[in-house]
Amino acid sequence: MADLLAPFLTRPLQAERPAASIDPDRIEEASKLLLGGTPDAAQARARIEQAEALLRLAPQNEMAQETLLRLWEASRRKADMADSWQAFSDRFPRNRTGLRMALRWMRRAGRLSDARTLADRHAGNPALMADLLVELGDRDGAVAAARDALACSRKPVRSRQILARHLLAAGRIAEARAEARHLETARLSPTGRKLLDDIGAAARALDTLDRRRAETRNAQPSARALHAALDLFAQRRPRLVSGDGPVTFVTGSLAAGGAERQCSMIAAALQERRRARGSGPVDMVVTDASSSSDRGHFRPVLDAAEVPLTDLSRTPDCAMEGDSQLGRLVPLLPAQAQVGLLRLLPHLRQRQPDTVYIWQDGAVLMAALAALVAGVPRILISLRGLPPNLRTDRDRAEYHDMYRALATIPGVTLTANSRPAADAYRDWLGLPADGCRYLPNAVAPLPAEAPLDQARLWKGFADRLGPDPAVLGGIFRFTANKRPQDWIAVAARAMAAHPGLACILVGDGPDRAACETLASDLGIRERILFTGETAHVGFWLGRMDLFMLLSRFEGLPNVLIEAQMAGLPVISTPAGGAADTFLPGRSGLLLPSADPFDPDAATMAVLDLLGNRARAAAMGATGRTFAAERFALPRILDATELLLAGQPLPDMAPAVPPQAAAPPDPGPAVPHLPPVQAARSGASRHLS
Repeated sequence: MADLLAPFLTRPLQAERPAASIDPDRIEEASKLLLGGTPDAAQARARIEQAEALLRLAPQNEMAQETLLRLWEASRRKADMADSWQAFSDRFPRNRTGLRMALRWMRRAGRLSDARTLADRHAGNPALMADLLVELGDRDGAVAAARDALACSRKPVRSRQILARHLLAAGRIAEARAEARHLETARLSPTGRKLLDDIGAAARALDTLDRRRAETRNAQPSARALHAALDLFAQRRPRLVSGDGPVTFVTGSLAAGGAERQCSMIAAALQERRRARGSGPVDMVVTDASSSSDRGHFRPVLDAAEVPLTDLSRTPDCAMEGDSQLGRLVPLLPAQAQVGLLRLLPHLRQRQPDTVYIWQDGAVLMAALAALVAGVPRILISLRGLPPNLRTDRDRAEYHDMYRALATIPGVTLTANSRPAADAYRDWLGLPADGCRYLPNAVAPLPAEAPLDQARLWKGFADRLGPDPAVLGGIFRFTANKRPQDWIAVAARAMAAHPGLACILVGDGPDRAACETLASDLGIRERILFTGETAHVGFWLGRMDLFMLLSRFEGLPNVLIEAQMAGLPVISTPAGGAADTFLPGRSGLLLPSADPFDPDAATMAVLDLLGNRARAAAMGATGRTFAAERFALPRILDATELLLAGQPLPDMAPAVPPQAAAPPDPGPAVPHLPPVQAARSGASRHLS
């Protein structure tokens, strides 16, 4: 850390000429030192805070402030990185990194209009505008801007290289080749010569595609190339395996997410089960497990079970040998698929697993082709949530044809963690009934203990509430998908009819500050406890009386299962597989729609359970039994091993004997509140 801070802490911290740049490797090195090289988390946090305090002493030092922002990025210490980078860009307008990072974070947060407005400030600089439009995902717009830059450039060779680079990135190979011809006799740097080589390789790959005329509905060269590469394996004959051999799990990271937790838990439990009976080992491969960016959150789960971990971000590229047909297509393949061939393929050839188990879309794009080239007999693919055609923010040009091709290759099995998701994938891809199988998440009850600071936080809140308060709880990341502001507005309306109600919200995220402001505006801030992010979720579930989730989209929401395991009745929208996680009318109440959201229905559901404590208690008891049986880890592990052995799955969601549910008690009329101003709260509608 001292080396990182030395350039500006060894001289007076006043306004000075901005440093030209800062080495990202030094930031990464410092972050690893801070987060990965300390014996405990408390010492790591102390070092980060110490570094922040020093960096804040130099508000006009460009290098110091960029270091501070990158430190926040690496340690995930701030949610509003878009605003932070924009403020940095405003302070240091000649720093292009700050501008690009502000746009990148705005795009991630769904603030496309704000991002476009910020980019348009630089419309008079077409060369810069081309790079900014890339950050916004507008490749064709970037090409148009690069053409404008070439038309007015005093350095046509350099500008033509920039145009050729943008054309290549946009998949417009023929146009890139035409620009490259103008550069063949120019004096170019090694980087320029490599660009011409890359364009030539892509053009040859495109010629190969044109000769094959692979059947695909997509004209994007990367999608066509991937489809053609997968098609090489359509008639493969994988060797027979018993299911007891080595298994390699592949996922993007071990960050603090639901899919990552599930993947880590299944890999660890499978390793322990197999070790006990002496069968094939389990290992894990991730594209990035860096502790500096919290992408290694679940690594301790793997370490405890002695599951070896390979981090491809630290693995050198190895030249692919063998299949010349595939080799000619490689330059056009998506970048992730190329990473799989250069880094994952050597690992699989050395490890020789019987099964590769791939989790989530990005990992499938990276790993599926590499597993086929390595000759892995069985490939399991775990799909999380609804397909990309229903979640357009996550769609890519390659996905449809990739999944359709994979589904027809011998030895490849698609699974989804909810029945609605499995149905939606089958509809999207035109697959038969067994083309995508339902395998739910495994969930274990959460420990109810918590350290002293959490208990004190609860006691301070409970002391303000008075005797026997009713507590409505929610656990989610504060993002638009979870509708946290609608959640608070519904809670406010329920409090108006039931003054004894209080709320606990567990989690953090970019919308948390706006939610706290909204709670204050509605006059209920003192009756909502915002705990922030915590590892002690089980403790907070034990403080709640009922639980509500209002998501727009979901896979199979573990939190609804964990709430039932804690004995809570649940209320949820029917997002994704939410309805698979509980028994509507028996262990919770299912709202009529995920989108559009009905605030009246949500408010009435809360009041119904608050007004009938006996019914709520019965629902909680039913839910505890149901969740513990349906989602038990041994049951899901048994089903996983059937898939590893190539055997059919039993019905993972057998029908529960019906039980007539009493209609909701209408209770008091839904109270009216002043309209919630969308401009202030971000809510999508007025609740009145």
